Amino acid sequence: MAFSEALQSKVLDVLRTGGTEVTVFLVTGVRLVGRIVAHDAYSLALTGHGGGLQLIYKHAVTTLVPSSPLSLYDPSSSADRPAAAAPVAPAPARPAEPPKKLKLVRQGTRLSLAAEE
Repeated sequence: MAFSEALQSKVLDVLRTGGTEVTVFLVTGVRLVGRIVAHDAYSLALTGHGGGLQLIYKHAVTTLVPSSPLSLYDPSSSADRPAAAAPVAPAPARPAEPPKKLKLVRQGTRLSLAAEE
């Protein structure tokens, strides 16, 4: 499973299990509001305020906006905890070079810049 598919599945699972209300924008400009009750590789099942179920193909979705912020990992679980970044040593400083003077050089019908010597 590719990383993007795993991330997509994780986000959809968090939205589904939390019962979070989402706004789904489709490529046609239609806006749907409801809760995700199921999803697979190709579709989402969304229940609206009236209780009706809508099947939405993922290729028709442009944006999913949750009504509240999401937490994609459980801070108490070490398996879901993001790995700590290794400290990065600063790059060694390079000595400053004086700016070079440039001159305009004509080569046939073309003009180019060249460093003066």
